[in-house]
Amino acid sequence: VYDFSSGDDGWKTYAKACTGSAENGILKVVSVEGVNDPQISKTGLTVDTTKYDKVVVRFKYDNYGKEDKMCNLYFASDVTGGYNEAKNTKAYYNECYVDEEGYTWAEFVLFRNENWKGTCTALRFDPASGGNGTYLIDKIIITEKENGTSTPSAAVTGGKYDGITGMV
Repeated sequence: VYDFSSGDDGWKTYAKACTGSAENGILKVVSVEGVNDPQISKTGLTVDTTKYDKVVVRFKYDNYGKEDKMCNLYFASDVTGGYNEAKNTKAYYNECYVDEEGYTWAEFVLFRNENWKGTCTALRFDPASGGNGTYLIDKIIITEKENGTSTPSAAVTGGKYDGITGMV
């Protein structure tokens, strides 16, 4: 679990698109004026894709544009190489759970992507593609498969992630 309680936990902003700072358990990312693709990434990971199969991001974004129907998570691995569209999963906002504090819980099911193999070396989260704005992230959770199967999804658990057992 990355909870930003002691800084940015190694998550970096894309300098041409946004700035970021971590404070009080929140990573605040602010888009550069006129840039449509705010994003953060973490490199140097060693996530075994046979053991971990989902990433859950809890965040708020304050400036959804007309194009913003989903957010994206990209991954890189030692087997399938760097980021590209073939290594992307989407979370559609209308399918995401929104909690009582207004945070969106975006669940990215990675095991459905045929390129999710080997060791995941990097992740990139793109919360929106259509506009400027600020977004706040308070958790990024990499979930472990439970007994060889995926942990329950937001749809199954009503968006309550307290039942997730395996976390990095």
